[in-house]
Amino acid sequence: MAVQINKSLCCGDNLCVNICPCACIELNENKKAVLTRKGRLTCISCGQCIAVCPKGAISLNNDGTVEKGEAITNCYPQFDEIAAMMKTRRSIRQYKDKIIPQEEIEKALDVVRFAPTSKNKQYVKWVVVNGKEKVRKLADLVIDYMRKTPAAKRMVASHDSGEDPIFRGATCVIFAYCDKEIGERYGTVDCSIATTYLELLLPSMGIGTCWAGFAIATAKEYPPIMARSFTEQEKENIKRSLQNACKQSWTQFGYKKTSVDDLCRQAGISKGAFYLFFESKEALFCEVLCSVQEQIRSAASAVMENRKDKYGVAEALKFIYREYDKNNFLYDSYSTDFTILKNKLSEEQANKIETSNYMSQRLFFSQPHLKFKVDADMAMSVIYSLIMNIKNKDILPHNHLETFDYMVDHLIDSLYE
Repeated sequence: MAVQINKSLCCGDNLCVNICPCACIELNENKKAVLTRKGRLTCISCGQCIAVCPKGAISLNNDGTVEKGEAITNCYPQFDEIAAMMKTRRSIRQYKDKIIPQEEIEKALDVVRFAPTSKNKQYVKWVVVNGKEKVRKLADLVIDYMRKTPAAKRMVASHDSGEDPIFRGATCVIFAYCDKEIGERYGTVDCSIATTYLELLLPSMGIGTCWAGFAIATAKEYPPIMARSFTEQEKENIKRSLQNACKQSWTQFGYKKTSVDDLCRQAGISKGAFYLFFESKEALFCEVLCSVQEQIRSAASAVMENRKDKYGVAEALKFIYREYDKNNFLYDSYSTDFTILKNKLSEEQANKIETSNYMSQRLFFSQPHLKFKVDADMAMSVIYSLIMNIKNKDILPHNHLETFDYMVDHLIDSLYE
């Protein structure tokens, strides 16, 4: 709370004292308004004292925005004027092909910020989509979502023919929103009030308005509409953060207990923005699995390329085993959790994982300078069995890494010439 009282302007009329719902103000011995000791703690920043002061002696600093007192006596419009404005208000559905200057939008929003909000916290924020091309792209997103709705068939056809059934040719669209932390209970009401203020104000500036019902409804169900744009570098960083968060959570909690909300929180993005990078949770998990397998294949190949003999294969196997130890989802493919994931994969995603698995299995066949001593299928079965022994690591009486290394060192001569 940061109410300030200019004593030199105070007339001592007691109006602010009487109007304050929290008894934050009193008159001192000089008949000047001052804050009470209680008021410094209990003021709810409602602004009532500012509104009634005829001298403009009170101001309020609310989260860095200073609301200055102004004399408001006789400044409110008459009943007939307001009644006429409200009765003649119309939703406009035909617009001029004219861009609204940015300064006009800012001028209007500077007034609308005075709309009442819960506890006068002024949480309402705005997204302004200004420009014919930008509005058309927004309409494209709305229509993309509506294509799966049979009842919207005519509207989709209208849009595809070049018409604009969503925004009716408007060159500017404005969304009001509150951060998720505010909650729907207060946020929806505050945004609705602020938007109504804006709708009633803009006609006085020669700007017609209409509530964009289809866009509002779609935005609630189709996150890409409200997700902000990112630079290429930001996209790269965010995608990497999502993959790292997925890998960590998958290893620790499994697929089922990993939520998109948790991943977005770790990556520092909104849930809506998530779908700019991955079409689904399963798409991310598929990407992570194949990416980790590719990284392991690449590193193991480098080891064998650096040492082109069977002992290079032994080093590669030891490396792979340790990577599996870090990422249990690589060998847990028959668990209930992994089965749930597989059942939710698209055919394309399932084929991608199958191809990646096949390439990993073929890794030891692609070494032209080496020959197996035994049948190739037998050799691959032995290698697979060695690596999959990691499933028993917690019940072995000896360190499982040392155990694996021992088995590899003693079997490698039997597998390769």
